[in-house]
Amino acid sequence: MKINPQELTVKHNTKDEQFEIHIGDQVALLQYKKMGNALVFYHTEVPPEFEGQGIAMRLGFTAMEYVKSKSLKAVPRCEFMEAYLQRHKEYDNWVA
Repeated sequence: MKINPQELTVKHNTKDEQFEIHIGDQVALLQYKKMGNALVFYHTEVPPEFEGQGIAMRLGFTAMEYVKSKSLKAVPRCEFMEAYLQRHKEYDNWVA
C-alpha cells in the first residue's frame, strides 16, 4: 500500500513515551525516555509493509519539532534518530 506520510497524523502518546502513527491496525512508533530536560530516543519501528515510504522521517520530524518547541534536548540512541539528526543539521542546537 502506497502511503503519503504528510497525510498521516502523528500522535504524541506521553503516557507510553512515544510518537505514533496509526495505519489501519498497524502502528509506527518512535519511543523515548524523558530524562530531566532531554528526550532519549531509543527505538524506531515501522511495520515492514510500510517501510521506505517516509513514515519514520515523519516521526523524526514531529519529535524534533516537539523537542524544539519545548526547549528540550534530544539524545539519539537508536540508529534511525542518529542518522536523521546527521542529515538534519537544523536541529543541532537541540541535540545533547
